[in-house]
Amino acid sequence: MSQSWTLAICTYNRPQILRRALRTTLQQTRLPNQIVVVDASDDWASTWQAIRDEGLTDVPGIEWDYAPAEIRGLACQRNQSIRAVTSDVVMLFDDDTLLYPDCAEAMMRVYEADEGGVLAGVQARRVPEPPDTDAQVGPNQAISDQADPPSGKGQVPRAGRLWKRAQDWFGMTRYLLAYEPMPERALPDELSGMGLTIHHSFRGAVMSYRTEVIREVGFEEALQRYSYLEDADASQRAARHGLLVEAYEARACHLEEHSGREGRYPVIVMGGTNAMLLHRLHAQDPEASRRAYRKILSRRSWYLLAKDVKARDFSFAGWRGTREARSVCDKIFDLPLEALRAWYAEYQSDLWERKS
Repeated sequence: MSQSWTLAICTYNRPQILRRALRTTLQQTRLPNQIVVVDASDDWASTWQAIRDEGLTDVPGIEWDYAPAEIRGLACQRNQSIRAVTSDVVMLFDDDTLLYPDCAEAMMRVYEADEGGVLAGVQARRVPEPPDTDAQVGPNQAISDQADPPSGKGQVPRAGRLWKRAQDWFGMTRYLLAYEPMPERALPDELSGMGLTIHHSFRGAVMSYRTEVIREVGFEEALQRYSYLEDADASQRAARHGLLVEAYEARACHLEEHSGREGRYPVIVMGGTNAMLLHRLHAQDPEASRRAYRKILSRRSWYLLAKDVKARDFSFAGWRGTREARSVCDKIFDLPLEALRAWYAEYQSDLWERKS
């Protein structure tokens, strides 16, 4: 059964890369029914005018909804964009995510094959080469860390395995731990053979959901100034409603442009505090989360101290930031929820003001 899809993008002070991303959307072999943009920039109206002047809104059959952000912050902007969606599926890509021409078609093929409605979301496969340059590769050539379509566990060199285990131990590979034990799940027959891999959470740059699922789940608006982990949080909660899968044939390049982002110290702090806040609000066993994060943040601080020294960062931003995050661990897990939300809003503002 044919389903409709909406592209929903949130942006802030990046008009050029936004227009580049929109161009790749308008080159899709299966165009969206709707494009929603929530722009937190002060001069959002001039960006919207530039998009129209370029003729991007002239493609027939696409409804546009371009609006200023009601509240600046990625989680709040994502929720605002979802409220405007009129399609069955919403693709919540970043403003620096560039789509290969058949990306949306490959993702929608998966949704439409899901006869039993077991899917909550589908994400694209991240590839390093942008689709809008001469550096493209052929459709049959491997262009990601995973050299072949998923067919079980792949081989990892021994040195690679040891390094990954070391990073796991230091808490560097997964900042948002699982909210609860993940059940073993299998793909239904109608989805087998489609190059799908089951995931327990998504990365925001290339994620999509059934609109009804993500509208019910929402993004956590307690993350205001720096919404890091908002994607992992929402996807973990969406996974309670159905399977999350990655579609190998759906390719997208995330440029990871860093313009407009905050300094290193507050980012390091909130890599820990955001995770703990989300666990307090949404985890099955917050006390177990408290114990886990106290241990992880202690280990991570020593890893980042070594990294600071290697980088000759004698402000020791990584080490100090992680130690600050650990210092508020008990406060995050002890405060009543209403008081926690109020305190965390003030804490974020104070952290951005002092920067260190």
